[in-house]
Amino acid sequence: MDFVPVSPEEVTSSWVEKLFKGLVAPLPVNVRVMRVKFHRATKPGDNFGSYIVRFVVLLVKNGRAQEWSIIGKFLPKAKELRDMLSEGGVFLKEAQAYIDWAGAMFRLPTKSGNVLAPPLPRIFYGACSSRGSSILLEDLTTAGFKMLDKFAGLPEQEMFLCLTALAKLHALSFALKNASDIPTAKRFPNLIRLDLDDSTEAKTRTNDMIKCIGELLSATPGKEQQFKKFRAYFAKYEPAERIAELADAGSEPMKMILHGDCWTNNIMFRYAKNSMGDEEPVEVKFVDLQATRYSHPAVDLAYFLFTSVPEKLRHDRTNELLLCYYNKFFEYLEELMVTEIAKDKYPFEDFRKDFALFAELAFLNSCIVLPFIFGGKEDVPDIEKDFAIDSVVTLRRRQMQSCSGTPLASWILDLIQSVVDLDIL
Repeated sequence: MDFVPVSPEEVTSSWVEKLFKGLVAPLPVNVRVMRVKFHRATKPGDNFGSYIVRFVVLLVKNGRAQEWSIIGKFLPKAKELRDMLSEGGVFLKEAQAYIDWAGAMFRLPTKSGNVLAPPLPRIFYGACSSRGSSILLEDLTTAGFKMLDKFAGLPEQEMFLCLTALAKLHALSFALKNASDIPTAKRFPNLIRLDLDDSTEAKTRTNDMIKCIGELLSATPGKEQQFKKFRAYFAKYEPAERIAELADAGSEPMKMILHGDCWTNNIMFRYAKNSMGDEEPVEVKFVDLQATRYSHPAVDLAYFLFTSVPEKLRHDRTNELLLCYYNKFFEYLEELMVTEIAKDKYPFEDFRKDFALFAELAFLNSCIVLPFIFGGKEDVPDIEKDFAIDSVVTLRRRQMQSCSGTPLASWILDLIQSVVDLDIL
């Protein structure tokens, strides 16, 4: 399939029919696609780097009509954002992450002989061209998966389910790295690349957000000590330089390809009724692989805890959460017959120290990201219409200056308290 559709309108019935026949080959399936319709799958302000649609495909398979729902991701029409994403190669990275990285995980041997599937949606198509890019994925909502309220944070059951799934994904990634003689940098060059914008404009935007957080702290009663520590930290470190320094930290044996953006809006849950008739989470999948990176798994873990778990759970049960992840990670490594690392070579105390180191990186990333992902949707430009990126930054800055008492303020204040508890500040 040489033609790469770069907008939903270019995904035609004949193109989808060729795609479907390629997916089921060499099975003797007689299929005809009768109709392809699509509608926007997210609202303006819900996502930040992709135009996401839901395709409903009417097809006739072996004489029987059925509908097939798939998710399509395309570059936004907003020119400045589109150019930035194209230059950064984020769609190429995501397509290769699903096809090559996750695809290779299915072929890893296990002790039980059963396939250990990564907690990710299935990809049907992903390609880039000089005109644009497109990715077609499994529509998880048809299997009952859904996202939760990002402002509320994850409930306890969902949180532990995520820790288990994250440990599984990391164990698969670690096993994949050690299963090949080809260095990860050569095997998956696009996935390990982390483009840090060190331009003057980017540094100014970051420093503006840090300044706004400091102003929020100084204006909040009872936060005087946190404000002093916050101010002292950023008097010592320049944010962009510290991020670059920490991004390269950690010992090589524990480094692997990570999800890179593991927070509530990139996590979907499936529920089922238990013996008491109550619904409970039974499965979780991570979506959006546009920010993969090569680092220590604590980077994903700390970022997840800071952006998705309520502060009280983090504060009261930090050790329990880390121990849950640590034990599950090694359980999956045992199933994957990985011998390069074991608990006696990497005890929990060492993992705890590494977590503290990379929690600092997650803290800095969260300071930059939280105002955007938890800001209000009011007046947020639609990525399907042209706008200047600086206009979004200006809007977020205004929202930060008047966010006292909002969910955004609560998450930021809780984040600061967490890093104070961890002695990062």
